[in-house]
Amino acid sequence: MTLLKSVLPSQVEQVIKSVVSDQVLDQARAIVDRVRREGEAGVRAYAMQFCERTPDQPLVLGPDAMRGAYDAMDPIDRAALQRAAERIEHFALAQRDSIKDMTLEVPGGQAGYTVEPVSVAGCYAPAGRYPLPSSVLMTVITARAASCSRVVVASPGANPVTLAAAYIAGADE
Repeated sequence: MTLLKSVLPSQVEQVIKSVVSDQVLDQARAIVDRVRREGEAGVRAYAMQFCERTPDQPLVLGPDAMRGAYDAMDPIDRAALQRAAERIEHFALAQRDSIKDMTLEVPGGQAGYTVEPVSVAGCYAPAGRYPLPSSVLMTVITARAASCSRVVVASPGANPVTLAAAYIAGADE
């Protein structure tokens, strides 16, 4: 008995199912539309609605806030993040060095790829009850290893361990 199903090109659209419900798409569209209309005021309204910022708190935190969180950290926790960062950087640099442009002769021409770094990387750091500083380290350090000149971390709230990890990893904001 075969487990694979053959699908004709004309049937592909019939088989594709959205991974996101229409209700979720509508909610996301409403948020994006409001932020486009209202700019920072729209972002701030959502930040306050979800209890992530108060009206007097900045939405963007820079190197001083990250350094402050790092300096305030328990030395044992700081050392653990630093060790993890060093290991991640070692791997990221080795990974970068192993990826090279490639061209292969194939019947009728060539196939291949080139490696092109981007200048800016946006990294997401989950927060909430269990912040994940590892996400910050793995994304920011990898972006830096890939030669991104600007790295921005987006995270709900301003958890101190997230800020400290952003500092260790070398995020810009």
